[in-house]
Amino acid sequence: MPESWEDDDENGSTLIGSGSRRAQDQYVRELAMDRYRQVLEDPSYALSQDPETWRRIRRDAHFAFLIGSRRSKCASRGYRLVPATDNAADRIAAGIVEQAIGKIPRFWMTRYNLASADFRGTSYAALTGGLQTWRPLVGLATGNAAPAKAAPREWWMFGKLCDVDRYRFRTVPDRTGNGWKRELFSPSRMAWEPLDNPEWFIRHVFDESEDSRGHGTGLLDPLYMIWYSKMTCLELGLQGVEAWANGRLEVSVDGLRDPSGVTNQAVVNAWRSSIRSWVRDHALVHDKQDEAKMHDGPTNGSNMAIEFIRYCDNSASQLVLGAILPFGGDQGAGSLSRAEEEARQSDEYLQPSREMLGETLTDSLVRLWWNRNWGNLRDLGLGEAEPPKLELYSEPRKDPLKNAQVLDIALKYSDVQRKEFFDKLDLTPAGPEDARVNMTQPQPVGFGMGGYHFDAPGATGNANGPQQVPAGQP
Repeated sequence: MPESWEDDDENGSTLIGSGSRRAQDQYVRELAMDRYRQVLEDPSYALSQDPETWRRIRRDAHFAFLIGSRRSKCASRGYRLVPATDNAADRIAAGIVEQAIGKIPRFWMTRYNLASADFRGTSYAALTGGLQTWRPLVGLATGNAAPAKAAPREWWMFGKLCDVDRYRFRTVPDRTGNGWKRELFSPSRMAWEPLDNPEWFIRHVFDESEDSRGHGTGLLDPLYMIWYSKMTCLELGLQGVEAWANGRLEVSVDGLRDPSGVTNQAVVNAWRSSIRSWVRDHALVHDKQDEAKMHDGPTNGSNMAIEFIRYCDNSASQLVLGAILPFGGDQGAGSLSRAEEEARQSDEYLQPSREMLGETLTDSLVRLWWNRNWGNLRDLGLGEAEPPKLELYSEPRKDPLKNAQVLDIALKYSDVQRKEFFDKLDLTPAGPEDARVNMTQPQPVGFGMGGYHFDAPGATGNANGPQQVPAGQP
């Protein structure tokens, strides 16, 4: 048993598990030091080794691809506002909020930046906005085929959401003695200032726990270990490439037994200096009695270096995306079915991250907009409505033919929402001034969705779902 696992108590008996006691003592000392330094330090191992880890690690092409892919998948192209309940007021309110959120410029980029918390632990964005005259569509849940626009009102609407680097924030003791508070560094005033209005910032934390001191625990630490191992192997591999490119020059010199009194070491040093210049100038000049041989450089370790680098890349892929094969790793192995299965597992692996980001946006973005515009919502008769929830979801690859068959079966048993109907078919419903193609006669199954149409004269379909037109009716 290692000596470090043993300890003696005051009676001299050996205790097992004293390592946990030392870990506890170290943790308590770190908390005490944070209080002494008047700031909660980030306990990240990677940052303690290299403060520039986040920038350095993204200079590797494969790691940059993995980080960008995870951030893109977590940010998700698709989002929706889910009503708090199924009653009409909550559904109408959710529709209004979704329209307002849809007006945020570059909203996907904001989500992409916030998703960096999966690696760094914490990310921030500053909220901006102001009053605008706006007429939202209302009546989305009343069953009307064409929702009406509300009267013009002054609504508080979001402007651009600005990314704010996490290093501009710090947590310090509250001088009133009520725990800790956050401060924001002002570059213009060159000073740390109290964060008096935290509701104007989106703060997204990944894996928040006490031992992270409020900074979150991202994937940067394990990713740093893989990256460091890869860089070490790559450095040694490049040295091997250099040795292989230069080869090895062997020179046999009779002059080592020089009768002039020059020492053997001096002769050897002179030859080494000459050999270096020959290698540099790609020329070799020597006495014809001396023997010079050029040997090829070593190649035995090249496969080992390549395999280890591939191992590091595959490990990073599995850590960040939860799979290897769908993203180009593990070359020469696998099948299409395995790639599809790993792609599905990767999506499930990333779903909790999407849910956490959606909860963060609900608690900050949606809540702020709701509070600022509650008066208008009340005037529209939505005073009893509850704020909706913002959900991010992965948009699967659409198969319109397969979805048409699913819809054909579903419509025999229940109504389908109009929006979901067209989304499944990857089509856009016709507007008031658009030319239309209507299928007024039922068609055999497999021809498409014949017999179902919307917003056409005589149609019985509505916003709650399509209804089949009986044969013989226009």
